[in-house]
Amino acid sequence: MRWRATGRRRAMCGTVIAPPSANERRNPHMPPPQPVTAPERLPAARMRKNTRAAASSSSVRAPVSAPRVMPRHIAVCRLRRQTAIRFGHEARSGTPSMRRLIGIGLPALVLLAALMATAWLIQTRPRVEAKPPEETVWPVETVAVRPASHRPEILLFGEIVASREAELRALVAGQVVETSPALLEGAAVKADALVVAIDPFEYRATLEERRAQLVEARARTAEIEARRKAEVDALAWDRRQLELNERDANRKTELFGKGTGTEKALDDARLAMMRQRVVVEGRANAVTALVAQLDQQRAAIERMAVGVRRAERDLENTRLTAPFDGILREIQVAVGKRLAIGDRVAILADPAGYEARVFLPDADYGRLTAAGDALEGRSAKLVWRTGELTEAVSAEIARIGPRISAGTGGVNLYARLAAGPASQRLRPGAFVELRLPDRKYDAAVRLPAAALYAGGTVYVVAEGRLQARAVELLARDGEHVLVKGALAEGERALVTRLTRIGPGLRVREPAT
Repeated sequence: MRWRATGRRRAMCGTVIAPPSANERRNPHMPPPQPVTAPERLPAARMRKNTRAAASSSSVRAPVSAPRVMPRHIAVCRLRRQTAIRFGHEARSGTPSMRRLIGIGLPALVLLAALMATAWLIQTRPRVEAKPPEETVWPVETVAVRPASHRPEILLFGEIVASREAELRALVAGQVVETSPALLEGAAVKADALVVAIDPFEYRATLEERRAQLVEARARTAEIEARRKAEVDALAWDRRQLELNERDANRKTELFGKGTGTEKALDDARLAMMRQRVVVEGRANAVTALVAQLDQQRAAIERMAVGVRRAERDLENTRLTAPFDGILREIQVAVGKRLAIGDRVAILADPAGYEARVFLPDADYGRLTAAGDALEGRSAKLVWRTGELTEAVSAEIARIGPRISAGTGGVNLYARLAAGPASQRLRPGAFVELRLPDRKYDAAVRLPAAALYAGGTVYVVAEGRLQARAVELLARDGEHVLVKGALAEGERALVTRLTRIGPGLRVREPAT
């Protein structure tokens, strides 16, 4: 099978070697065939005939001749050829032995080489002698402990508000026919100065009509009064006539009783008396009615007088004026605009009544009030920052808010600003700072905020090492804190922040 698969001639080392015969394959001690050069090659048919003849003759045992000596280069070429044929056939046939040899041997060689290299590196590594660790010395900064009386400042934030502010609204309806030249955003107006004028025609006509009605009512009252007086006078005459009729009837009755008078005369006298009595009663009722009419007329006059005064006021309200000196903002009218009653015209703020409204937390409020000092009237300092410009204004706590806010947990303070150029430049809504003096702390130590560590601990430097001191935080003063505790005067307190800190840590202060 091997020679059938690779039976074709191969050119090796510049010669052509014929494949070995069957006897040669069976007898490995048989000398190799002589190479045949390219010009001496026989035809294929003759070569096959010679091969069969040699095979048939090989069945007869012949004496073995002495081995022929082959040149060295021919033997090397034949060995190379046989090796190439063998390994090429095994590779093409895919024998498991070759694949196993390659798959196991190559990784084993790589692993062996790596182990040898590792062992060589371990044996040749440099030897470093271990040194004892040195203690780290940390450079720090310290300040001297000086107990004293301190009064820190509480930094509060708020805004400027107007203590007196009025919304100017139209008091009557109508069309705007005139406005003040100062009706501009941020313009200042004086008290009683015209702001807006509304068309007064309708209101002037109404006033004249009310006045005419009042005059008419008064004339009607005079007429009724005259009639009443006439009725009163007539009533007096009727009553005198009634007295005469009563006297005449009494006289006729006496005469009739004596028998000198007639019954008809008595009846006529009595009839006249009764008629006059009816007239008197009617006259008295008329006087009473006239008195009632007079009362009604007087009430109508009062009502009409009120209408006249209302019309006069409406006419005056057509000219809207400033109630006090102030600054206008939020202008919402112009000439030609029709206003209804209650429409906003502008807002007038009193610049002399500007205040700073700041928020004071519960903790600070409780601490300040617990000291017994009143907050009202306490001096403060207001700071207004506008870009790179910082202005300070003196202020005074005017009042405290009426309630503590449950949502924010604090109370509002209102500080009145002192008069001055800076306070006049302020406007409502400006963000300001208020520095309010806190309560006084005796025997307190003022340190930078970096000196206070968690748990109320301050570290001091003693003989080049740190020692912990327990302190109580009294208050904060900007970037400083006020503490009180086991700190002796003259000790050096650590002000450098260290991530890993503890008692006994070795430190070094800078040379002074």
